[in-house]
Amino acid sequence: MFENPTISIEELPAVDKIDFSPLEKEYQQYQFFNWIIRSIIYLLGATLFLLVTGLFTDIVISLSAYSLIILFIIARGVVIYKGFPFKGYAIRTFDVTYKTGWLWKNLISVPFNRIQHVSMGQGFLEKGFNLAHIKVFTAGGDSSDLSIPGLRPEDATRLKEFITNKIKERE
Repeated sequence: MFENPTISIEELPAVDKIDFSPLEKEYQQYQFFNWIIRSIIYLLGATLFLLVTGLFTDIVISLSAYSLIILFIIARGVVIYKGFPFKGYAIRTFDVTYKTGWLWKNLISVPFNRIQHVSMGQGFLEKGFNLAHIKVFTAGGDSSDLSIPGLRPEDATRLKEFITNKIKERE
């Protein structure tokens, strides 16, 4: 006979009891470097826009535009700095979990029995910081369901192999 007993909320495992591994410290440097490059592009884009539209000579508009961009740049820097300690990943018996978020918390868990494919990558800037990332895919989508950045390439390789072996065990 089929049974489906109720589980009380108190019986559920506590998420805060998960032992998360932190991302590499270089990932925060990578994020800051990426942020600086984007900030320069934003400032150059604003300057070009103001020059092309002829608004560059209007002090009020120019100062307002640059002030907003600089405010955005500072806010993004604070989010990178404050948010980094809240990022981490955990490999457990039945799933892989990634958490992020200082202002907006996000926790993604993907059970191994749902994973179809896992890939490891290393972008141009990531190589410069000796970092890599993995992406975990489940059925029914082109984009990854879980992405873990800020890993050492050798750790990313080991993690990819571990997950791949979990997939093979299931088959």
